[in-house]
Amino acid sequence: MPTLYFPHLTPVQFYQDVPDTNPQYNSRLFDDWYFVNTILPWEQRTKFEQLWQTSDTIYIQLQSTYGPINLQVISEIDDAVINTLPFVQGLPNVNDPSLFIYEIAVPLNIYDPGCYYLKITFGDPIILTLRSEMINLSEVHENTLLLAFNHRKFYADIIWETGLTMQLRIPGTLKFKGPASKDTIYIDQVYNAQMIRSLPYKVWRLHIGAAEGIPDYLIEKILIALGCSNLLIDGKGYTKNEGAALEANEEEDYPMRGWTIELLPKINRLQRIFENDDEQDTFFAVMSNSDSKGFSTEEGADETIVIDVI
Repeated sequence: MPTLYFPHLTPVQFYQDVPDTNPQYNSRLFDDWYFVNTILPWEQRTKFEQLWQTSDTIYIQLQSTYGPINLQVISEIDDAVINTLPFVQGLPNVNDPSLFIYEIAVPLNIYDPGCYYLKITFGDPIILTLRSEMINLSEVHENTLLLAFNHRKFYADIIWETGLTMQLRIPGTLKFKGPASKDTIYIDQVYNAQMIRSLPYKVWRLHIGAAEGIPDYLIEKILIALGCSNLLIDGKGYTKNEGAALEANEEEDYPMRGWTIELLPKINRLQRIFENDDEQDTFFAVMSNSDSKGFSTEEGADETIVIDVI
């Protein structure tokens, strides 16, 4: 029986052209229906197009028992197929040899600015077709942020061990909330205070959705991305502040919402480091050779030690 696993973190939202729903049920959930079809009759009619820049690349991973799998880039203007790209078949699932990993990278720098949608076809002959929400491609989208993320191991039903790093462009801004510190203070019996240790750090607030807001399907993708062990926002590393949660900003009878969440820099460094005119925002490692006097983890007395430093 043909089987397909399609992660929610896929950076572009896809649907079946005709949703596979039970006629007894009248609800229209965002996993099954295009955004415009989920707007309730009393809500303001609006539309949303996912924003991408020509400098971005769309990465998709899925698992399927059937192939080939192809992706088409289609113009909104006349439904003309601009390009057809094949998914690359990878290793089989260790628990199900009939289930294979499929991945594709779609660099957007070869397409003219404009509106497009993507279509994925499965099998030959085709037994399933998925179509995306509309994509608004431009050289620059002001007030947007590029999220790039991966995880150290299997997470969100994606096999990151293939070396995959995904991208997702979102309408939003980063605003500095203010400095903070984690302090260790000694207070004696008469309440004299002595600072033992103080760790200053920055707190940022991620504002998502700009003035118009975003559909619910997109905030779900963003939340999953924020859970990745490696998250870059416009090239700099961040992670959620401890205990931070998404906070909604919504208007009555308007189908999209804005969101905010507190973030911390991934590396709490109190200096800026430049190499060859480029500022570095990664961990550094120091490698040293040492004589362990016969207690090495390897054969012989010498070993190489790698120490991560910030």
